[in-house]
Amino acid sequence: SISTTFRWCLVQMGVTNKPLLNYWHKSDSRQHAFIGVELSKLSSEEVMRAALTREALLKPDQQCYVTILFQGAAIGVYLINQLKQNESAVFHAHIWDLDSRGKGIGSKTYPLACELFLKRFQLQRIIFRTPVQNQAAIRIKEKLGFIYIGEELAHNRGIIKDGTRLRVYQYPHASYTPKP
Repeated sequence: SISTTFRWCLVQMGVTNKPLLNYWHKSDSRQHAFIGVELSKLSSEEVMRAALTREALLKPDQQCYVTILFQGAAIGVYLINQLKQNESAVFHAHIWDLDSRGKGIGSKTYPLACELFLKRFQLQRIIFRTPVQNQAAIRIKEKLGFIYIGEELAHNRGIIKDGTRLRVYQYPHASYTPKP
């Protein structure tokens, strides 16, 4: 169960570079391969550091990253990309602290981050493309009642290996009406 201090664990603006860089460049690559990441598509540590530094210099209301805090410690990051202002963005979640996984943190912080991004960028919906083998991430989306759209095969989806089956979900703004 989640500690009672969890209610103070909201999402902090900005991103903590070192743990995120370590997650991608110094952690066990088998975990990344398991969730469909093709490491050869990953930006170098230097390129990633430069991008994170540029992001950190943006005004908070322009940042596409938020750090996940749990009991005062940064344990992961949520980010959006493929941003279509006033329309949609694609959401990504990365918990780099392995001891923090499976504690229900995502169930509490996914909606907080979604609402923050919806408001910040006046989005109508947030899209999730989750590799089918990442069952923990799929369970969170289903538990939270995110809308299942269907499945697709990854093709030119950033660092996800082409051909990976993805389950697609959305988190709509309260006023969102799908286009016919």
